[in-house]
Amino acid sequence: AGAAVSSAFSDRIGLQQSYVAGAAHSMTLSLEQHGNRVVFRASFEAEVGEPLAAPRDEAWDHDIAQFPSDLHVYCIDDSEGVRRLLNHNFRAHAATQNVRVYGSTWSDTSAFVEAVLERADIA
Repeated sequence: AGAAVSSAFSDRIGLQQSYVAGAAHSMTLSLEQHGNRVVFRASFEAEVGEPLAAPRDEAWDHDIAQFPSDLHVYCIDDSEGVRRLLNHNFRAHAATQNVRVYGSTWSDTSAFVEAVLERADIA
């Protein structure tokens, strides 16, 4: 029989998969434990080149030009990364600075609902 699983979220193969993937790409891999903290590191050398220019998409430009400006856009998500992406992309592409993101705390839920009912054009 296998070892007892101590977490309902672990299938006990994550580090093995990471190691195999890293080794396949010639990465330097290490695993360190400090008390109850485990640190897995993967590093490799890479050349950094100039970013490629994105091709112009005339259909996108036309669609964005038709989008009303200065809409109030309110978003809620519990992921910091998703909140940053939503905030950046609405501000960059939807011609509005009226973007509000919620979800970093539990109390954001009621603040989000209140703000949406008061002013949101898109939620």
